[in-house]
Amino acid sequence: MARRSSLARIAWFVLALGSLAATAAELSAQGVRGVVLDSAQRALVDAEIILGNGLERVRSDSNGTFHLGTGLRGKQRVRVRLIGYRPFETNVTITEQAWTDLRVALTRMPQLLAEVRITDRNECAPTTIAGFECRRRAGGGLFRDAGEIRSLRPDAWADMFDGMPGLRRVPMMTPDGLDWRPGVAPSRCLRWLYNGHDPMFNGNVKKIPEGLLVTRDVIAIEYYQHYRDVPDVYQRFAWPKEEQSPCGLIVYWLREAPAKSKAPSRKVTIRP
Repeated sequence: MARRSSLARIAWFVLALGSLAATAAELSAQGVRGVVLDSAQRALVDAEIILGNGLERVRSDSNGTFHLGTGLRGKQRVRVRLIGYRPFETNVTITEQAWTDLRVALTRMPQLLAEVRITDRNECAPTTIAGFECRRRAGGGLFRDAGEIRSLRPDAWADMFDGMPGLRRVPMMTPDGLDWRPGVAPSRCLRWLYNGHDPMFNGNVKKIPEGLLVTRDVIAIEYYQHYRDVPDVYQRFAWPKEEQSPCGLIVYWLREAPAKSKAPSRKVTIRP
C-alpha cells in the first residue's frame, strides 16, 4: 500500500512538472496575433507583420490570420504592409499573461495608369532619371518611384524591395550599424548600378561610399530578375567577365541623378 502511495506521488510530481513546462512554454510564446483584412472585410494573404525593430516578422496566411511569438515585452511598434495597400502602423503592449490581439484593415492605394505607348527601351537614356521613366513605360522589369518607395516606410535598405521576387534580406554593417540589403540565393549573383553607372566608379573614377547611402537618398529603383529582361545598354554590367553566368540587376536612382542628358563631352559626376 505504501508503495502504491509512493508511485502515485511520483506520478503526480511528473505530471506537475509537465504542466509547469507547458505553462512556461506557453508564456514564452506570447506575442501578437490577429487578422489582416481589406476595406471590404476580405482576408488579405501574404501581408507582412513587423514587430519592433524589424528583426521579428511574419506573413498572414490564406485566412488573413497571423501569429507572431516573441520574447519582447511592454510597448512595441507593429507595422503591417502589403504591396498595393497603404501601410498600417500602431503600438501594442505585450505581456506574459495573454496574446495581444490585433485586427487590421488595410486600404488599397489608387493605381494611376499611364497612357499605354509602345516604347523601345533600348533608346531610353541610360544615365538620366528620364531613362527610368522611359523604361518603365516600356516594361520588362520591376520599377518603383519615390512615392512608391516612401509608401513602404523603409527602415532598412531591403525594405524598398518588399514583395519583389527572387530577392532576400542579407545583413550588412554600415557606419550607422547593422542594415539589411537585398540579396539572392548563393547559386545566383546580383549586380547594381547607381544612376546608370558602375557603383565602383563614376565618370571621374571615384568610388561611391555604398555604406553611407540611406533610403532617403533613393528616388527610384529598377530591378531585372532575369538577364533576358535587362536592357541592352546595361547587359555588360549584368554579365561581367568574372562571372560564369548572368546576374540579376538593380539600378538605383539617387537624388543627384541628372534629369536630362548632357553634352557628350561633359562627364557625369555622382556625388555621395
